[in-house]
Amino acid sequence: MPTFATARMKCAVCGKESAHRVIYSTNCFGSSDLDTRPPEMKRSTMDFWVQECPKCGFVSGRIDDSTSITPEFLESSSYKTCDELSFNSKLASRFYRQYMIKAYENNEREAFFALLHAAWACDDMNDTENAAYCRRAS
Repeated sequence: MPTFATARMKCAVCGKESAHRVIYSTNCFGSSDLDTRPPEMKRSTMDFWVQECPKCGFVSGRIDDSTSITPEFLESSSYKTCDELSFNSKLASRFYRQYMIKAYENNEREAFFALLHAAWACDDMNDTENAAYCRRAS
């Protein structure tokens, strides 16, 4: 069974401190899906895989991780609208914005996984169009 805690973190972009739920431990029973999506119970922790700063909108696995992203990037129309994609879930939107950040930082591996995670979040909301888009873009 996953264990969680609340941690106060300082945003790497704007410096605002905020509380976030973090996973201390989880487990998996069974095999991953063909697209590497983990089995339960880890699968049910996706909401906690990406954090969002409530002040500036920076998203990351941990908002206190260092980044080269500027406030101007976070204020761009492209970032705020997820490249004008209309996701059915906030989680998919967070993962997509994480992809945008990782792509900007030239971190291809993390950008790929952020898009894959966005596709999984879309799958969970039956958002087949955006799930397919995220998979193609990855």
